[in-house]
Amino acid sequence: IDNAVLKKIVDVNLMGTVYCTKAVLKVLQADKLEGHIVNINSTVGHRTLRPGGSDLNIYIASKHAITGFSETLVRELMGQNIRVT
Repeated sequence: IDNAVLKKIVDVNLMGTVYCTKAVLKVLQADKLEGHIVNINSTVGHRTLRPGGSDLNIYIASKHAITGFSETLVRELMGQNIRVT
């Protein structure tokens, strides 16, 4: 699989989520607002399937990264009125 394809998958699936979450958090925290961040993810972000193609492995890895990112945010935001699912 070409490196450009790998980068695009990670950029869209993981970094898109990170950038959007970062932008929302900036507003919520600056104004001390209550909020709920909902990160939409695929079922393969919670369990690993048998890869069906050479690009599926990076797709699955990027979805697992979203799960890890969201679970870490839950802990980082404890004590604030911001929930993450």
